[in-house]
Amino acid sequence: MDIFTRELYVLIGTEEDHPNVSHKLFFSGTDNKWFVAIQNDDDGSVITIIPSAYYYQIGRISQSLVDYARRLVALPFHFGAVLAHSAGNTRVVSLGTLGRPENGWYVYEALRRKEVGEILANRLLKIIEHGEVCTHLQVAIGPDEVPQEFAL
Repeated sequence: MDIFTRELYVLIGTEEDHPNVSHKLFFSGTDNKWFVAIQNDDDGSVITIIPSAYYYQIGRISQSLVDYARRLVALPFHFGAVLAHSAGNTRVVSLGTLGRPENGWYVYEALRRKEVGEILANRLLKIIEHGEVCTHLQVAIGPDEVPQEFAL
């Protein structure tokens, strides 16, 4: 799940008798709800996903953690492009930032959206120079993340 590979969760803790099993709070934009995933840290498998209400009732999560989990999904995307010139040199250019709607998008979902493609294409057309081609698209969630690179 993209939530775990992108670390869009809040670690609540591990099980006392199973330290390799983590409880992770995350917000699902699709469902507009918070959940807790119980995950095996050794192999990454998700054991189960349950609604967060139980953890809230027993005091394992607070309103501030719930709010933080939602903000993780709402961080904006920062886009860039790798441009290669026929002369052999390359450059990386910024295509700016796109915010996500309240229900959140993950990287792959955003890249499949027609409106995102149109916005990025229009921005790229203003930057690209004669003899250049775009070879890769870069996407980072939030300003401090190392971008993922996608070949075109």
